[in-house]
Amino acid sequence: YSGKDFMKKVTISITGKQKYDNAPSDVIELITAGNMVYKNGSYYITYKESMLTGMEGCTTLVKVDKDEKVSITRYGKYSSHLEFKKDKNHFTKYVTENGEFDMSVDTLSLKSDLSDKGGNIAVRYNLQINSSFVSENEIELNIKEM
Repeated sequence: YSGKDFMKKVTISITGKQKYDNAPSDVIELITAGNMVYKNGSYYITYKESMLTGMEGCTTLVKVDKDEKVSITRYGKYSSHLEFKKDKNHFTKYVTENGEFDMSVDTLSLKSDLSDKGGNIAVRYNLQINSSFVSENEIELNIKEM
């Protein structure tokens, strides 16, 4: 880390995988433009969702803290706030057009090698909605300077 605050345009490659019981994994891949900001010791990556993710009309903010915590917040048509920290559960609300759901995220692994030039974030977690197991998930982001 340079320690200096900055903002730059980046290209973000996102791969999301969801594995449901006894079913093949669903995989979504997206390459999009976004911004990366370094401020107060944390990285902030923002991008707009598309039809491909099913979340068109949303903006996503990924925050990577120096204490190895990653949070993903969506604003807009759907709103959610997920926090990932190794071996920790995070409880939150998931708000959709069809109502609000209780959601629990159990972080299985978390890796980040972000620097001022970009890098990778990889999170593996289990998702529960209304106390029922839904899926095992992986999200990988690769961030590169434009």
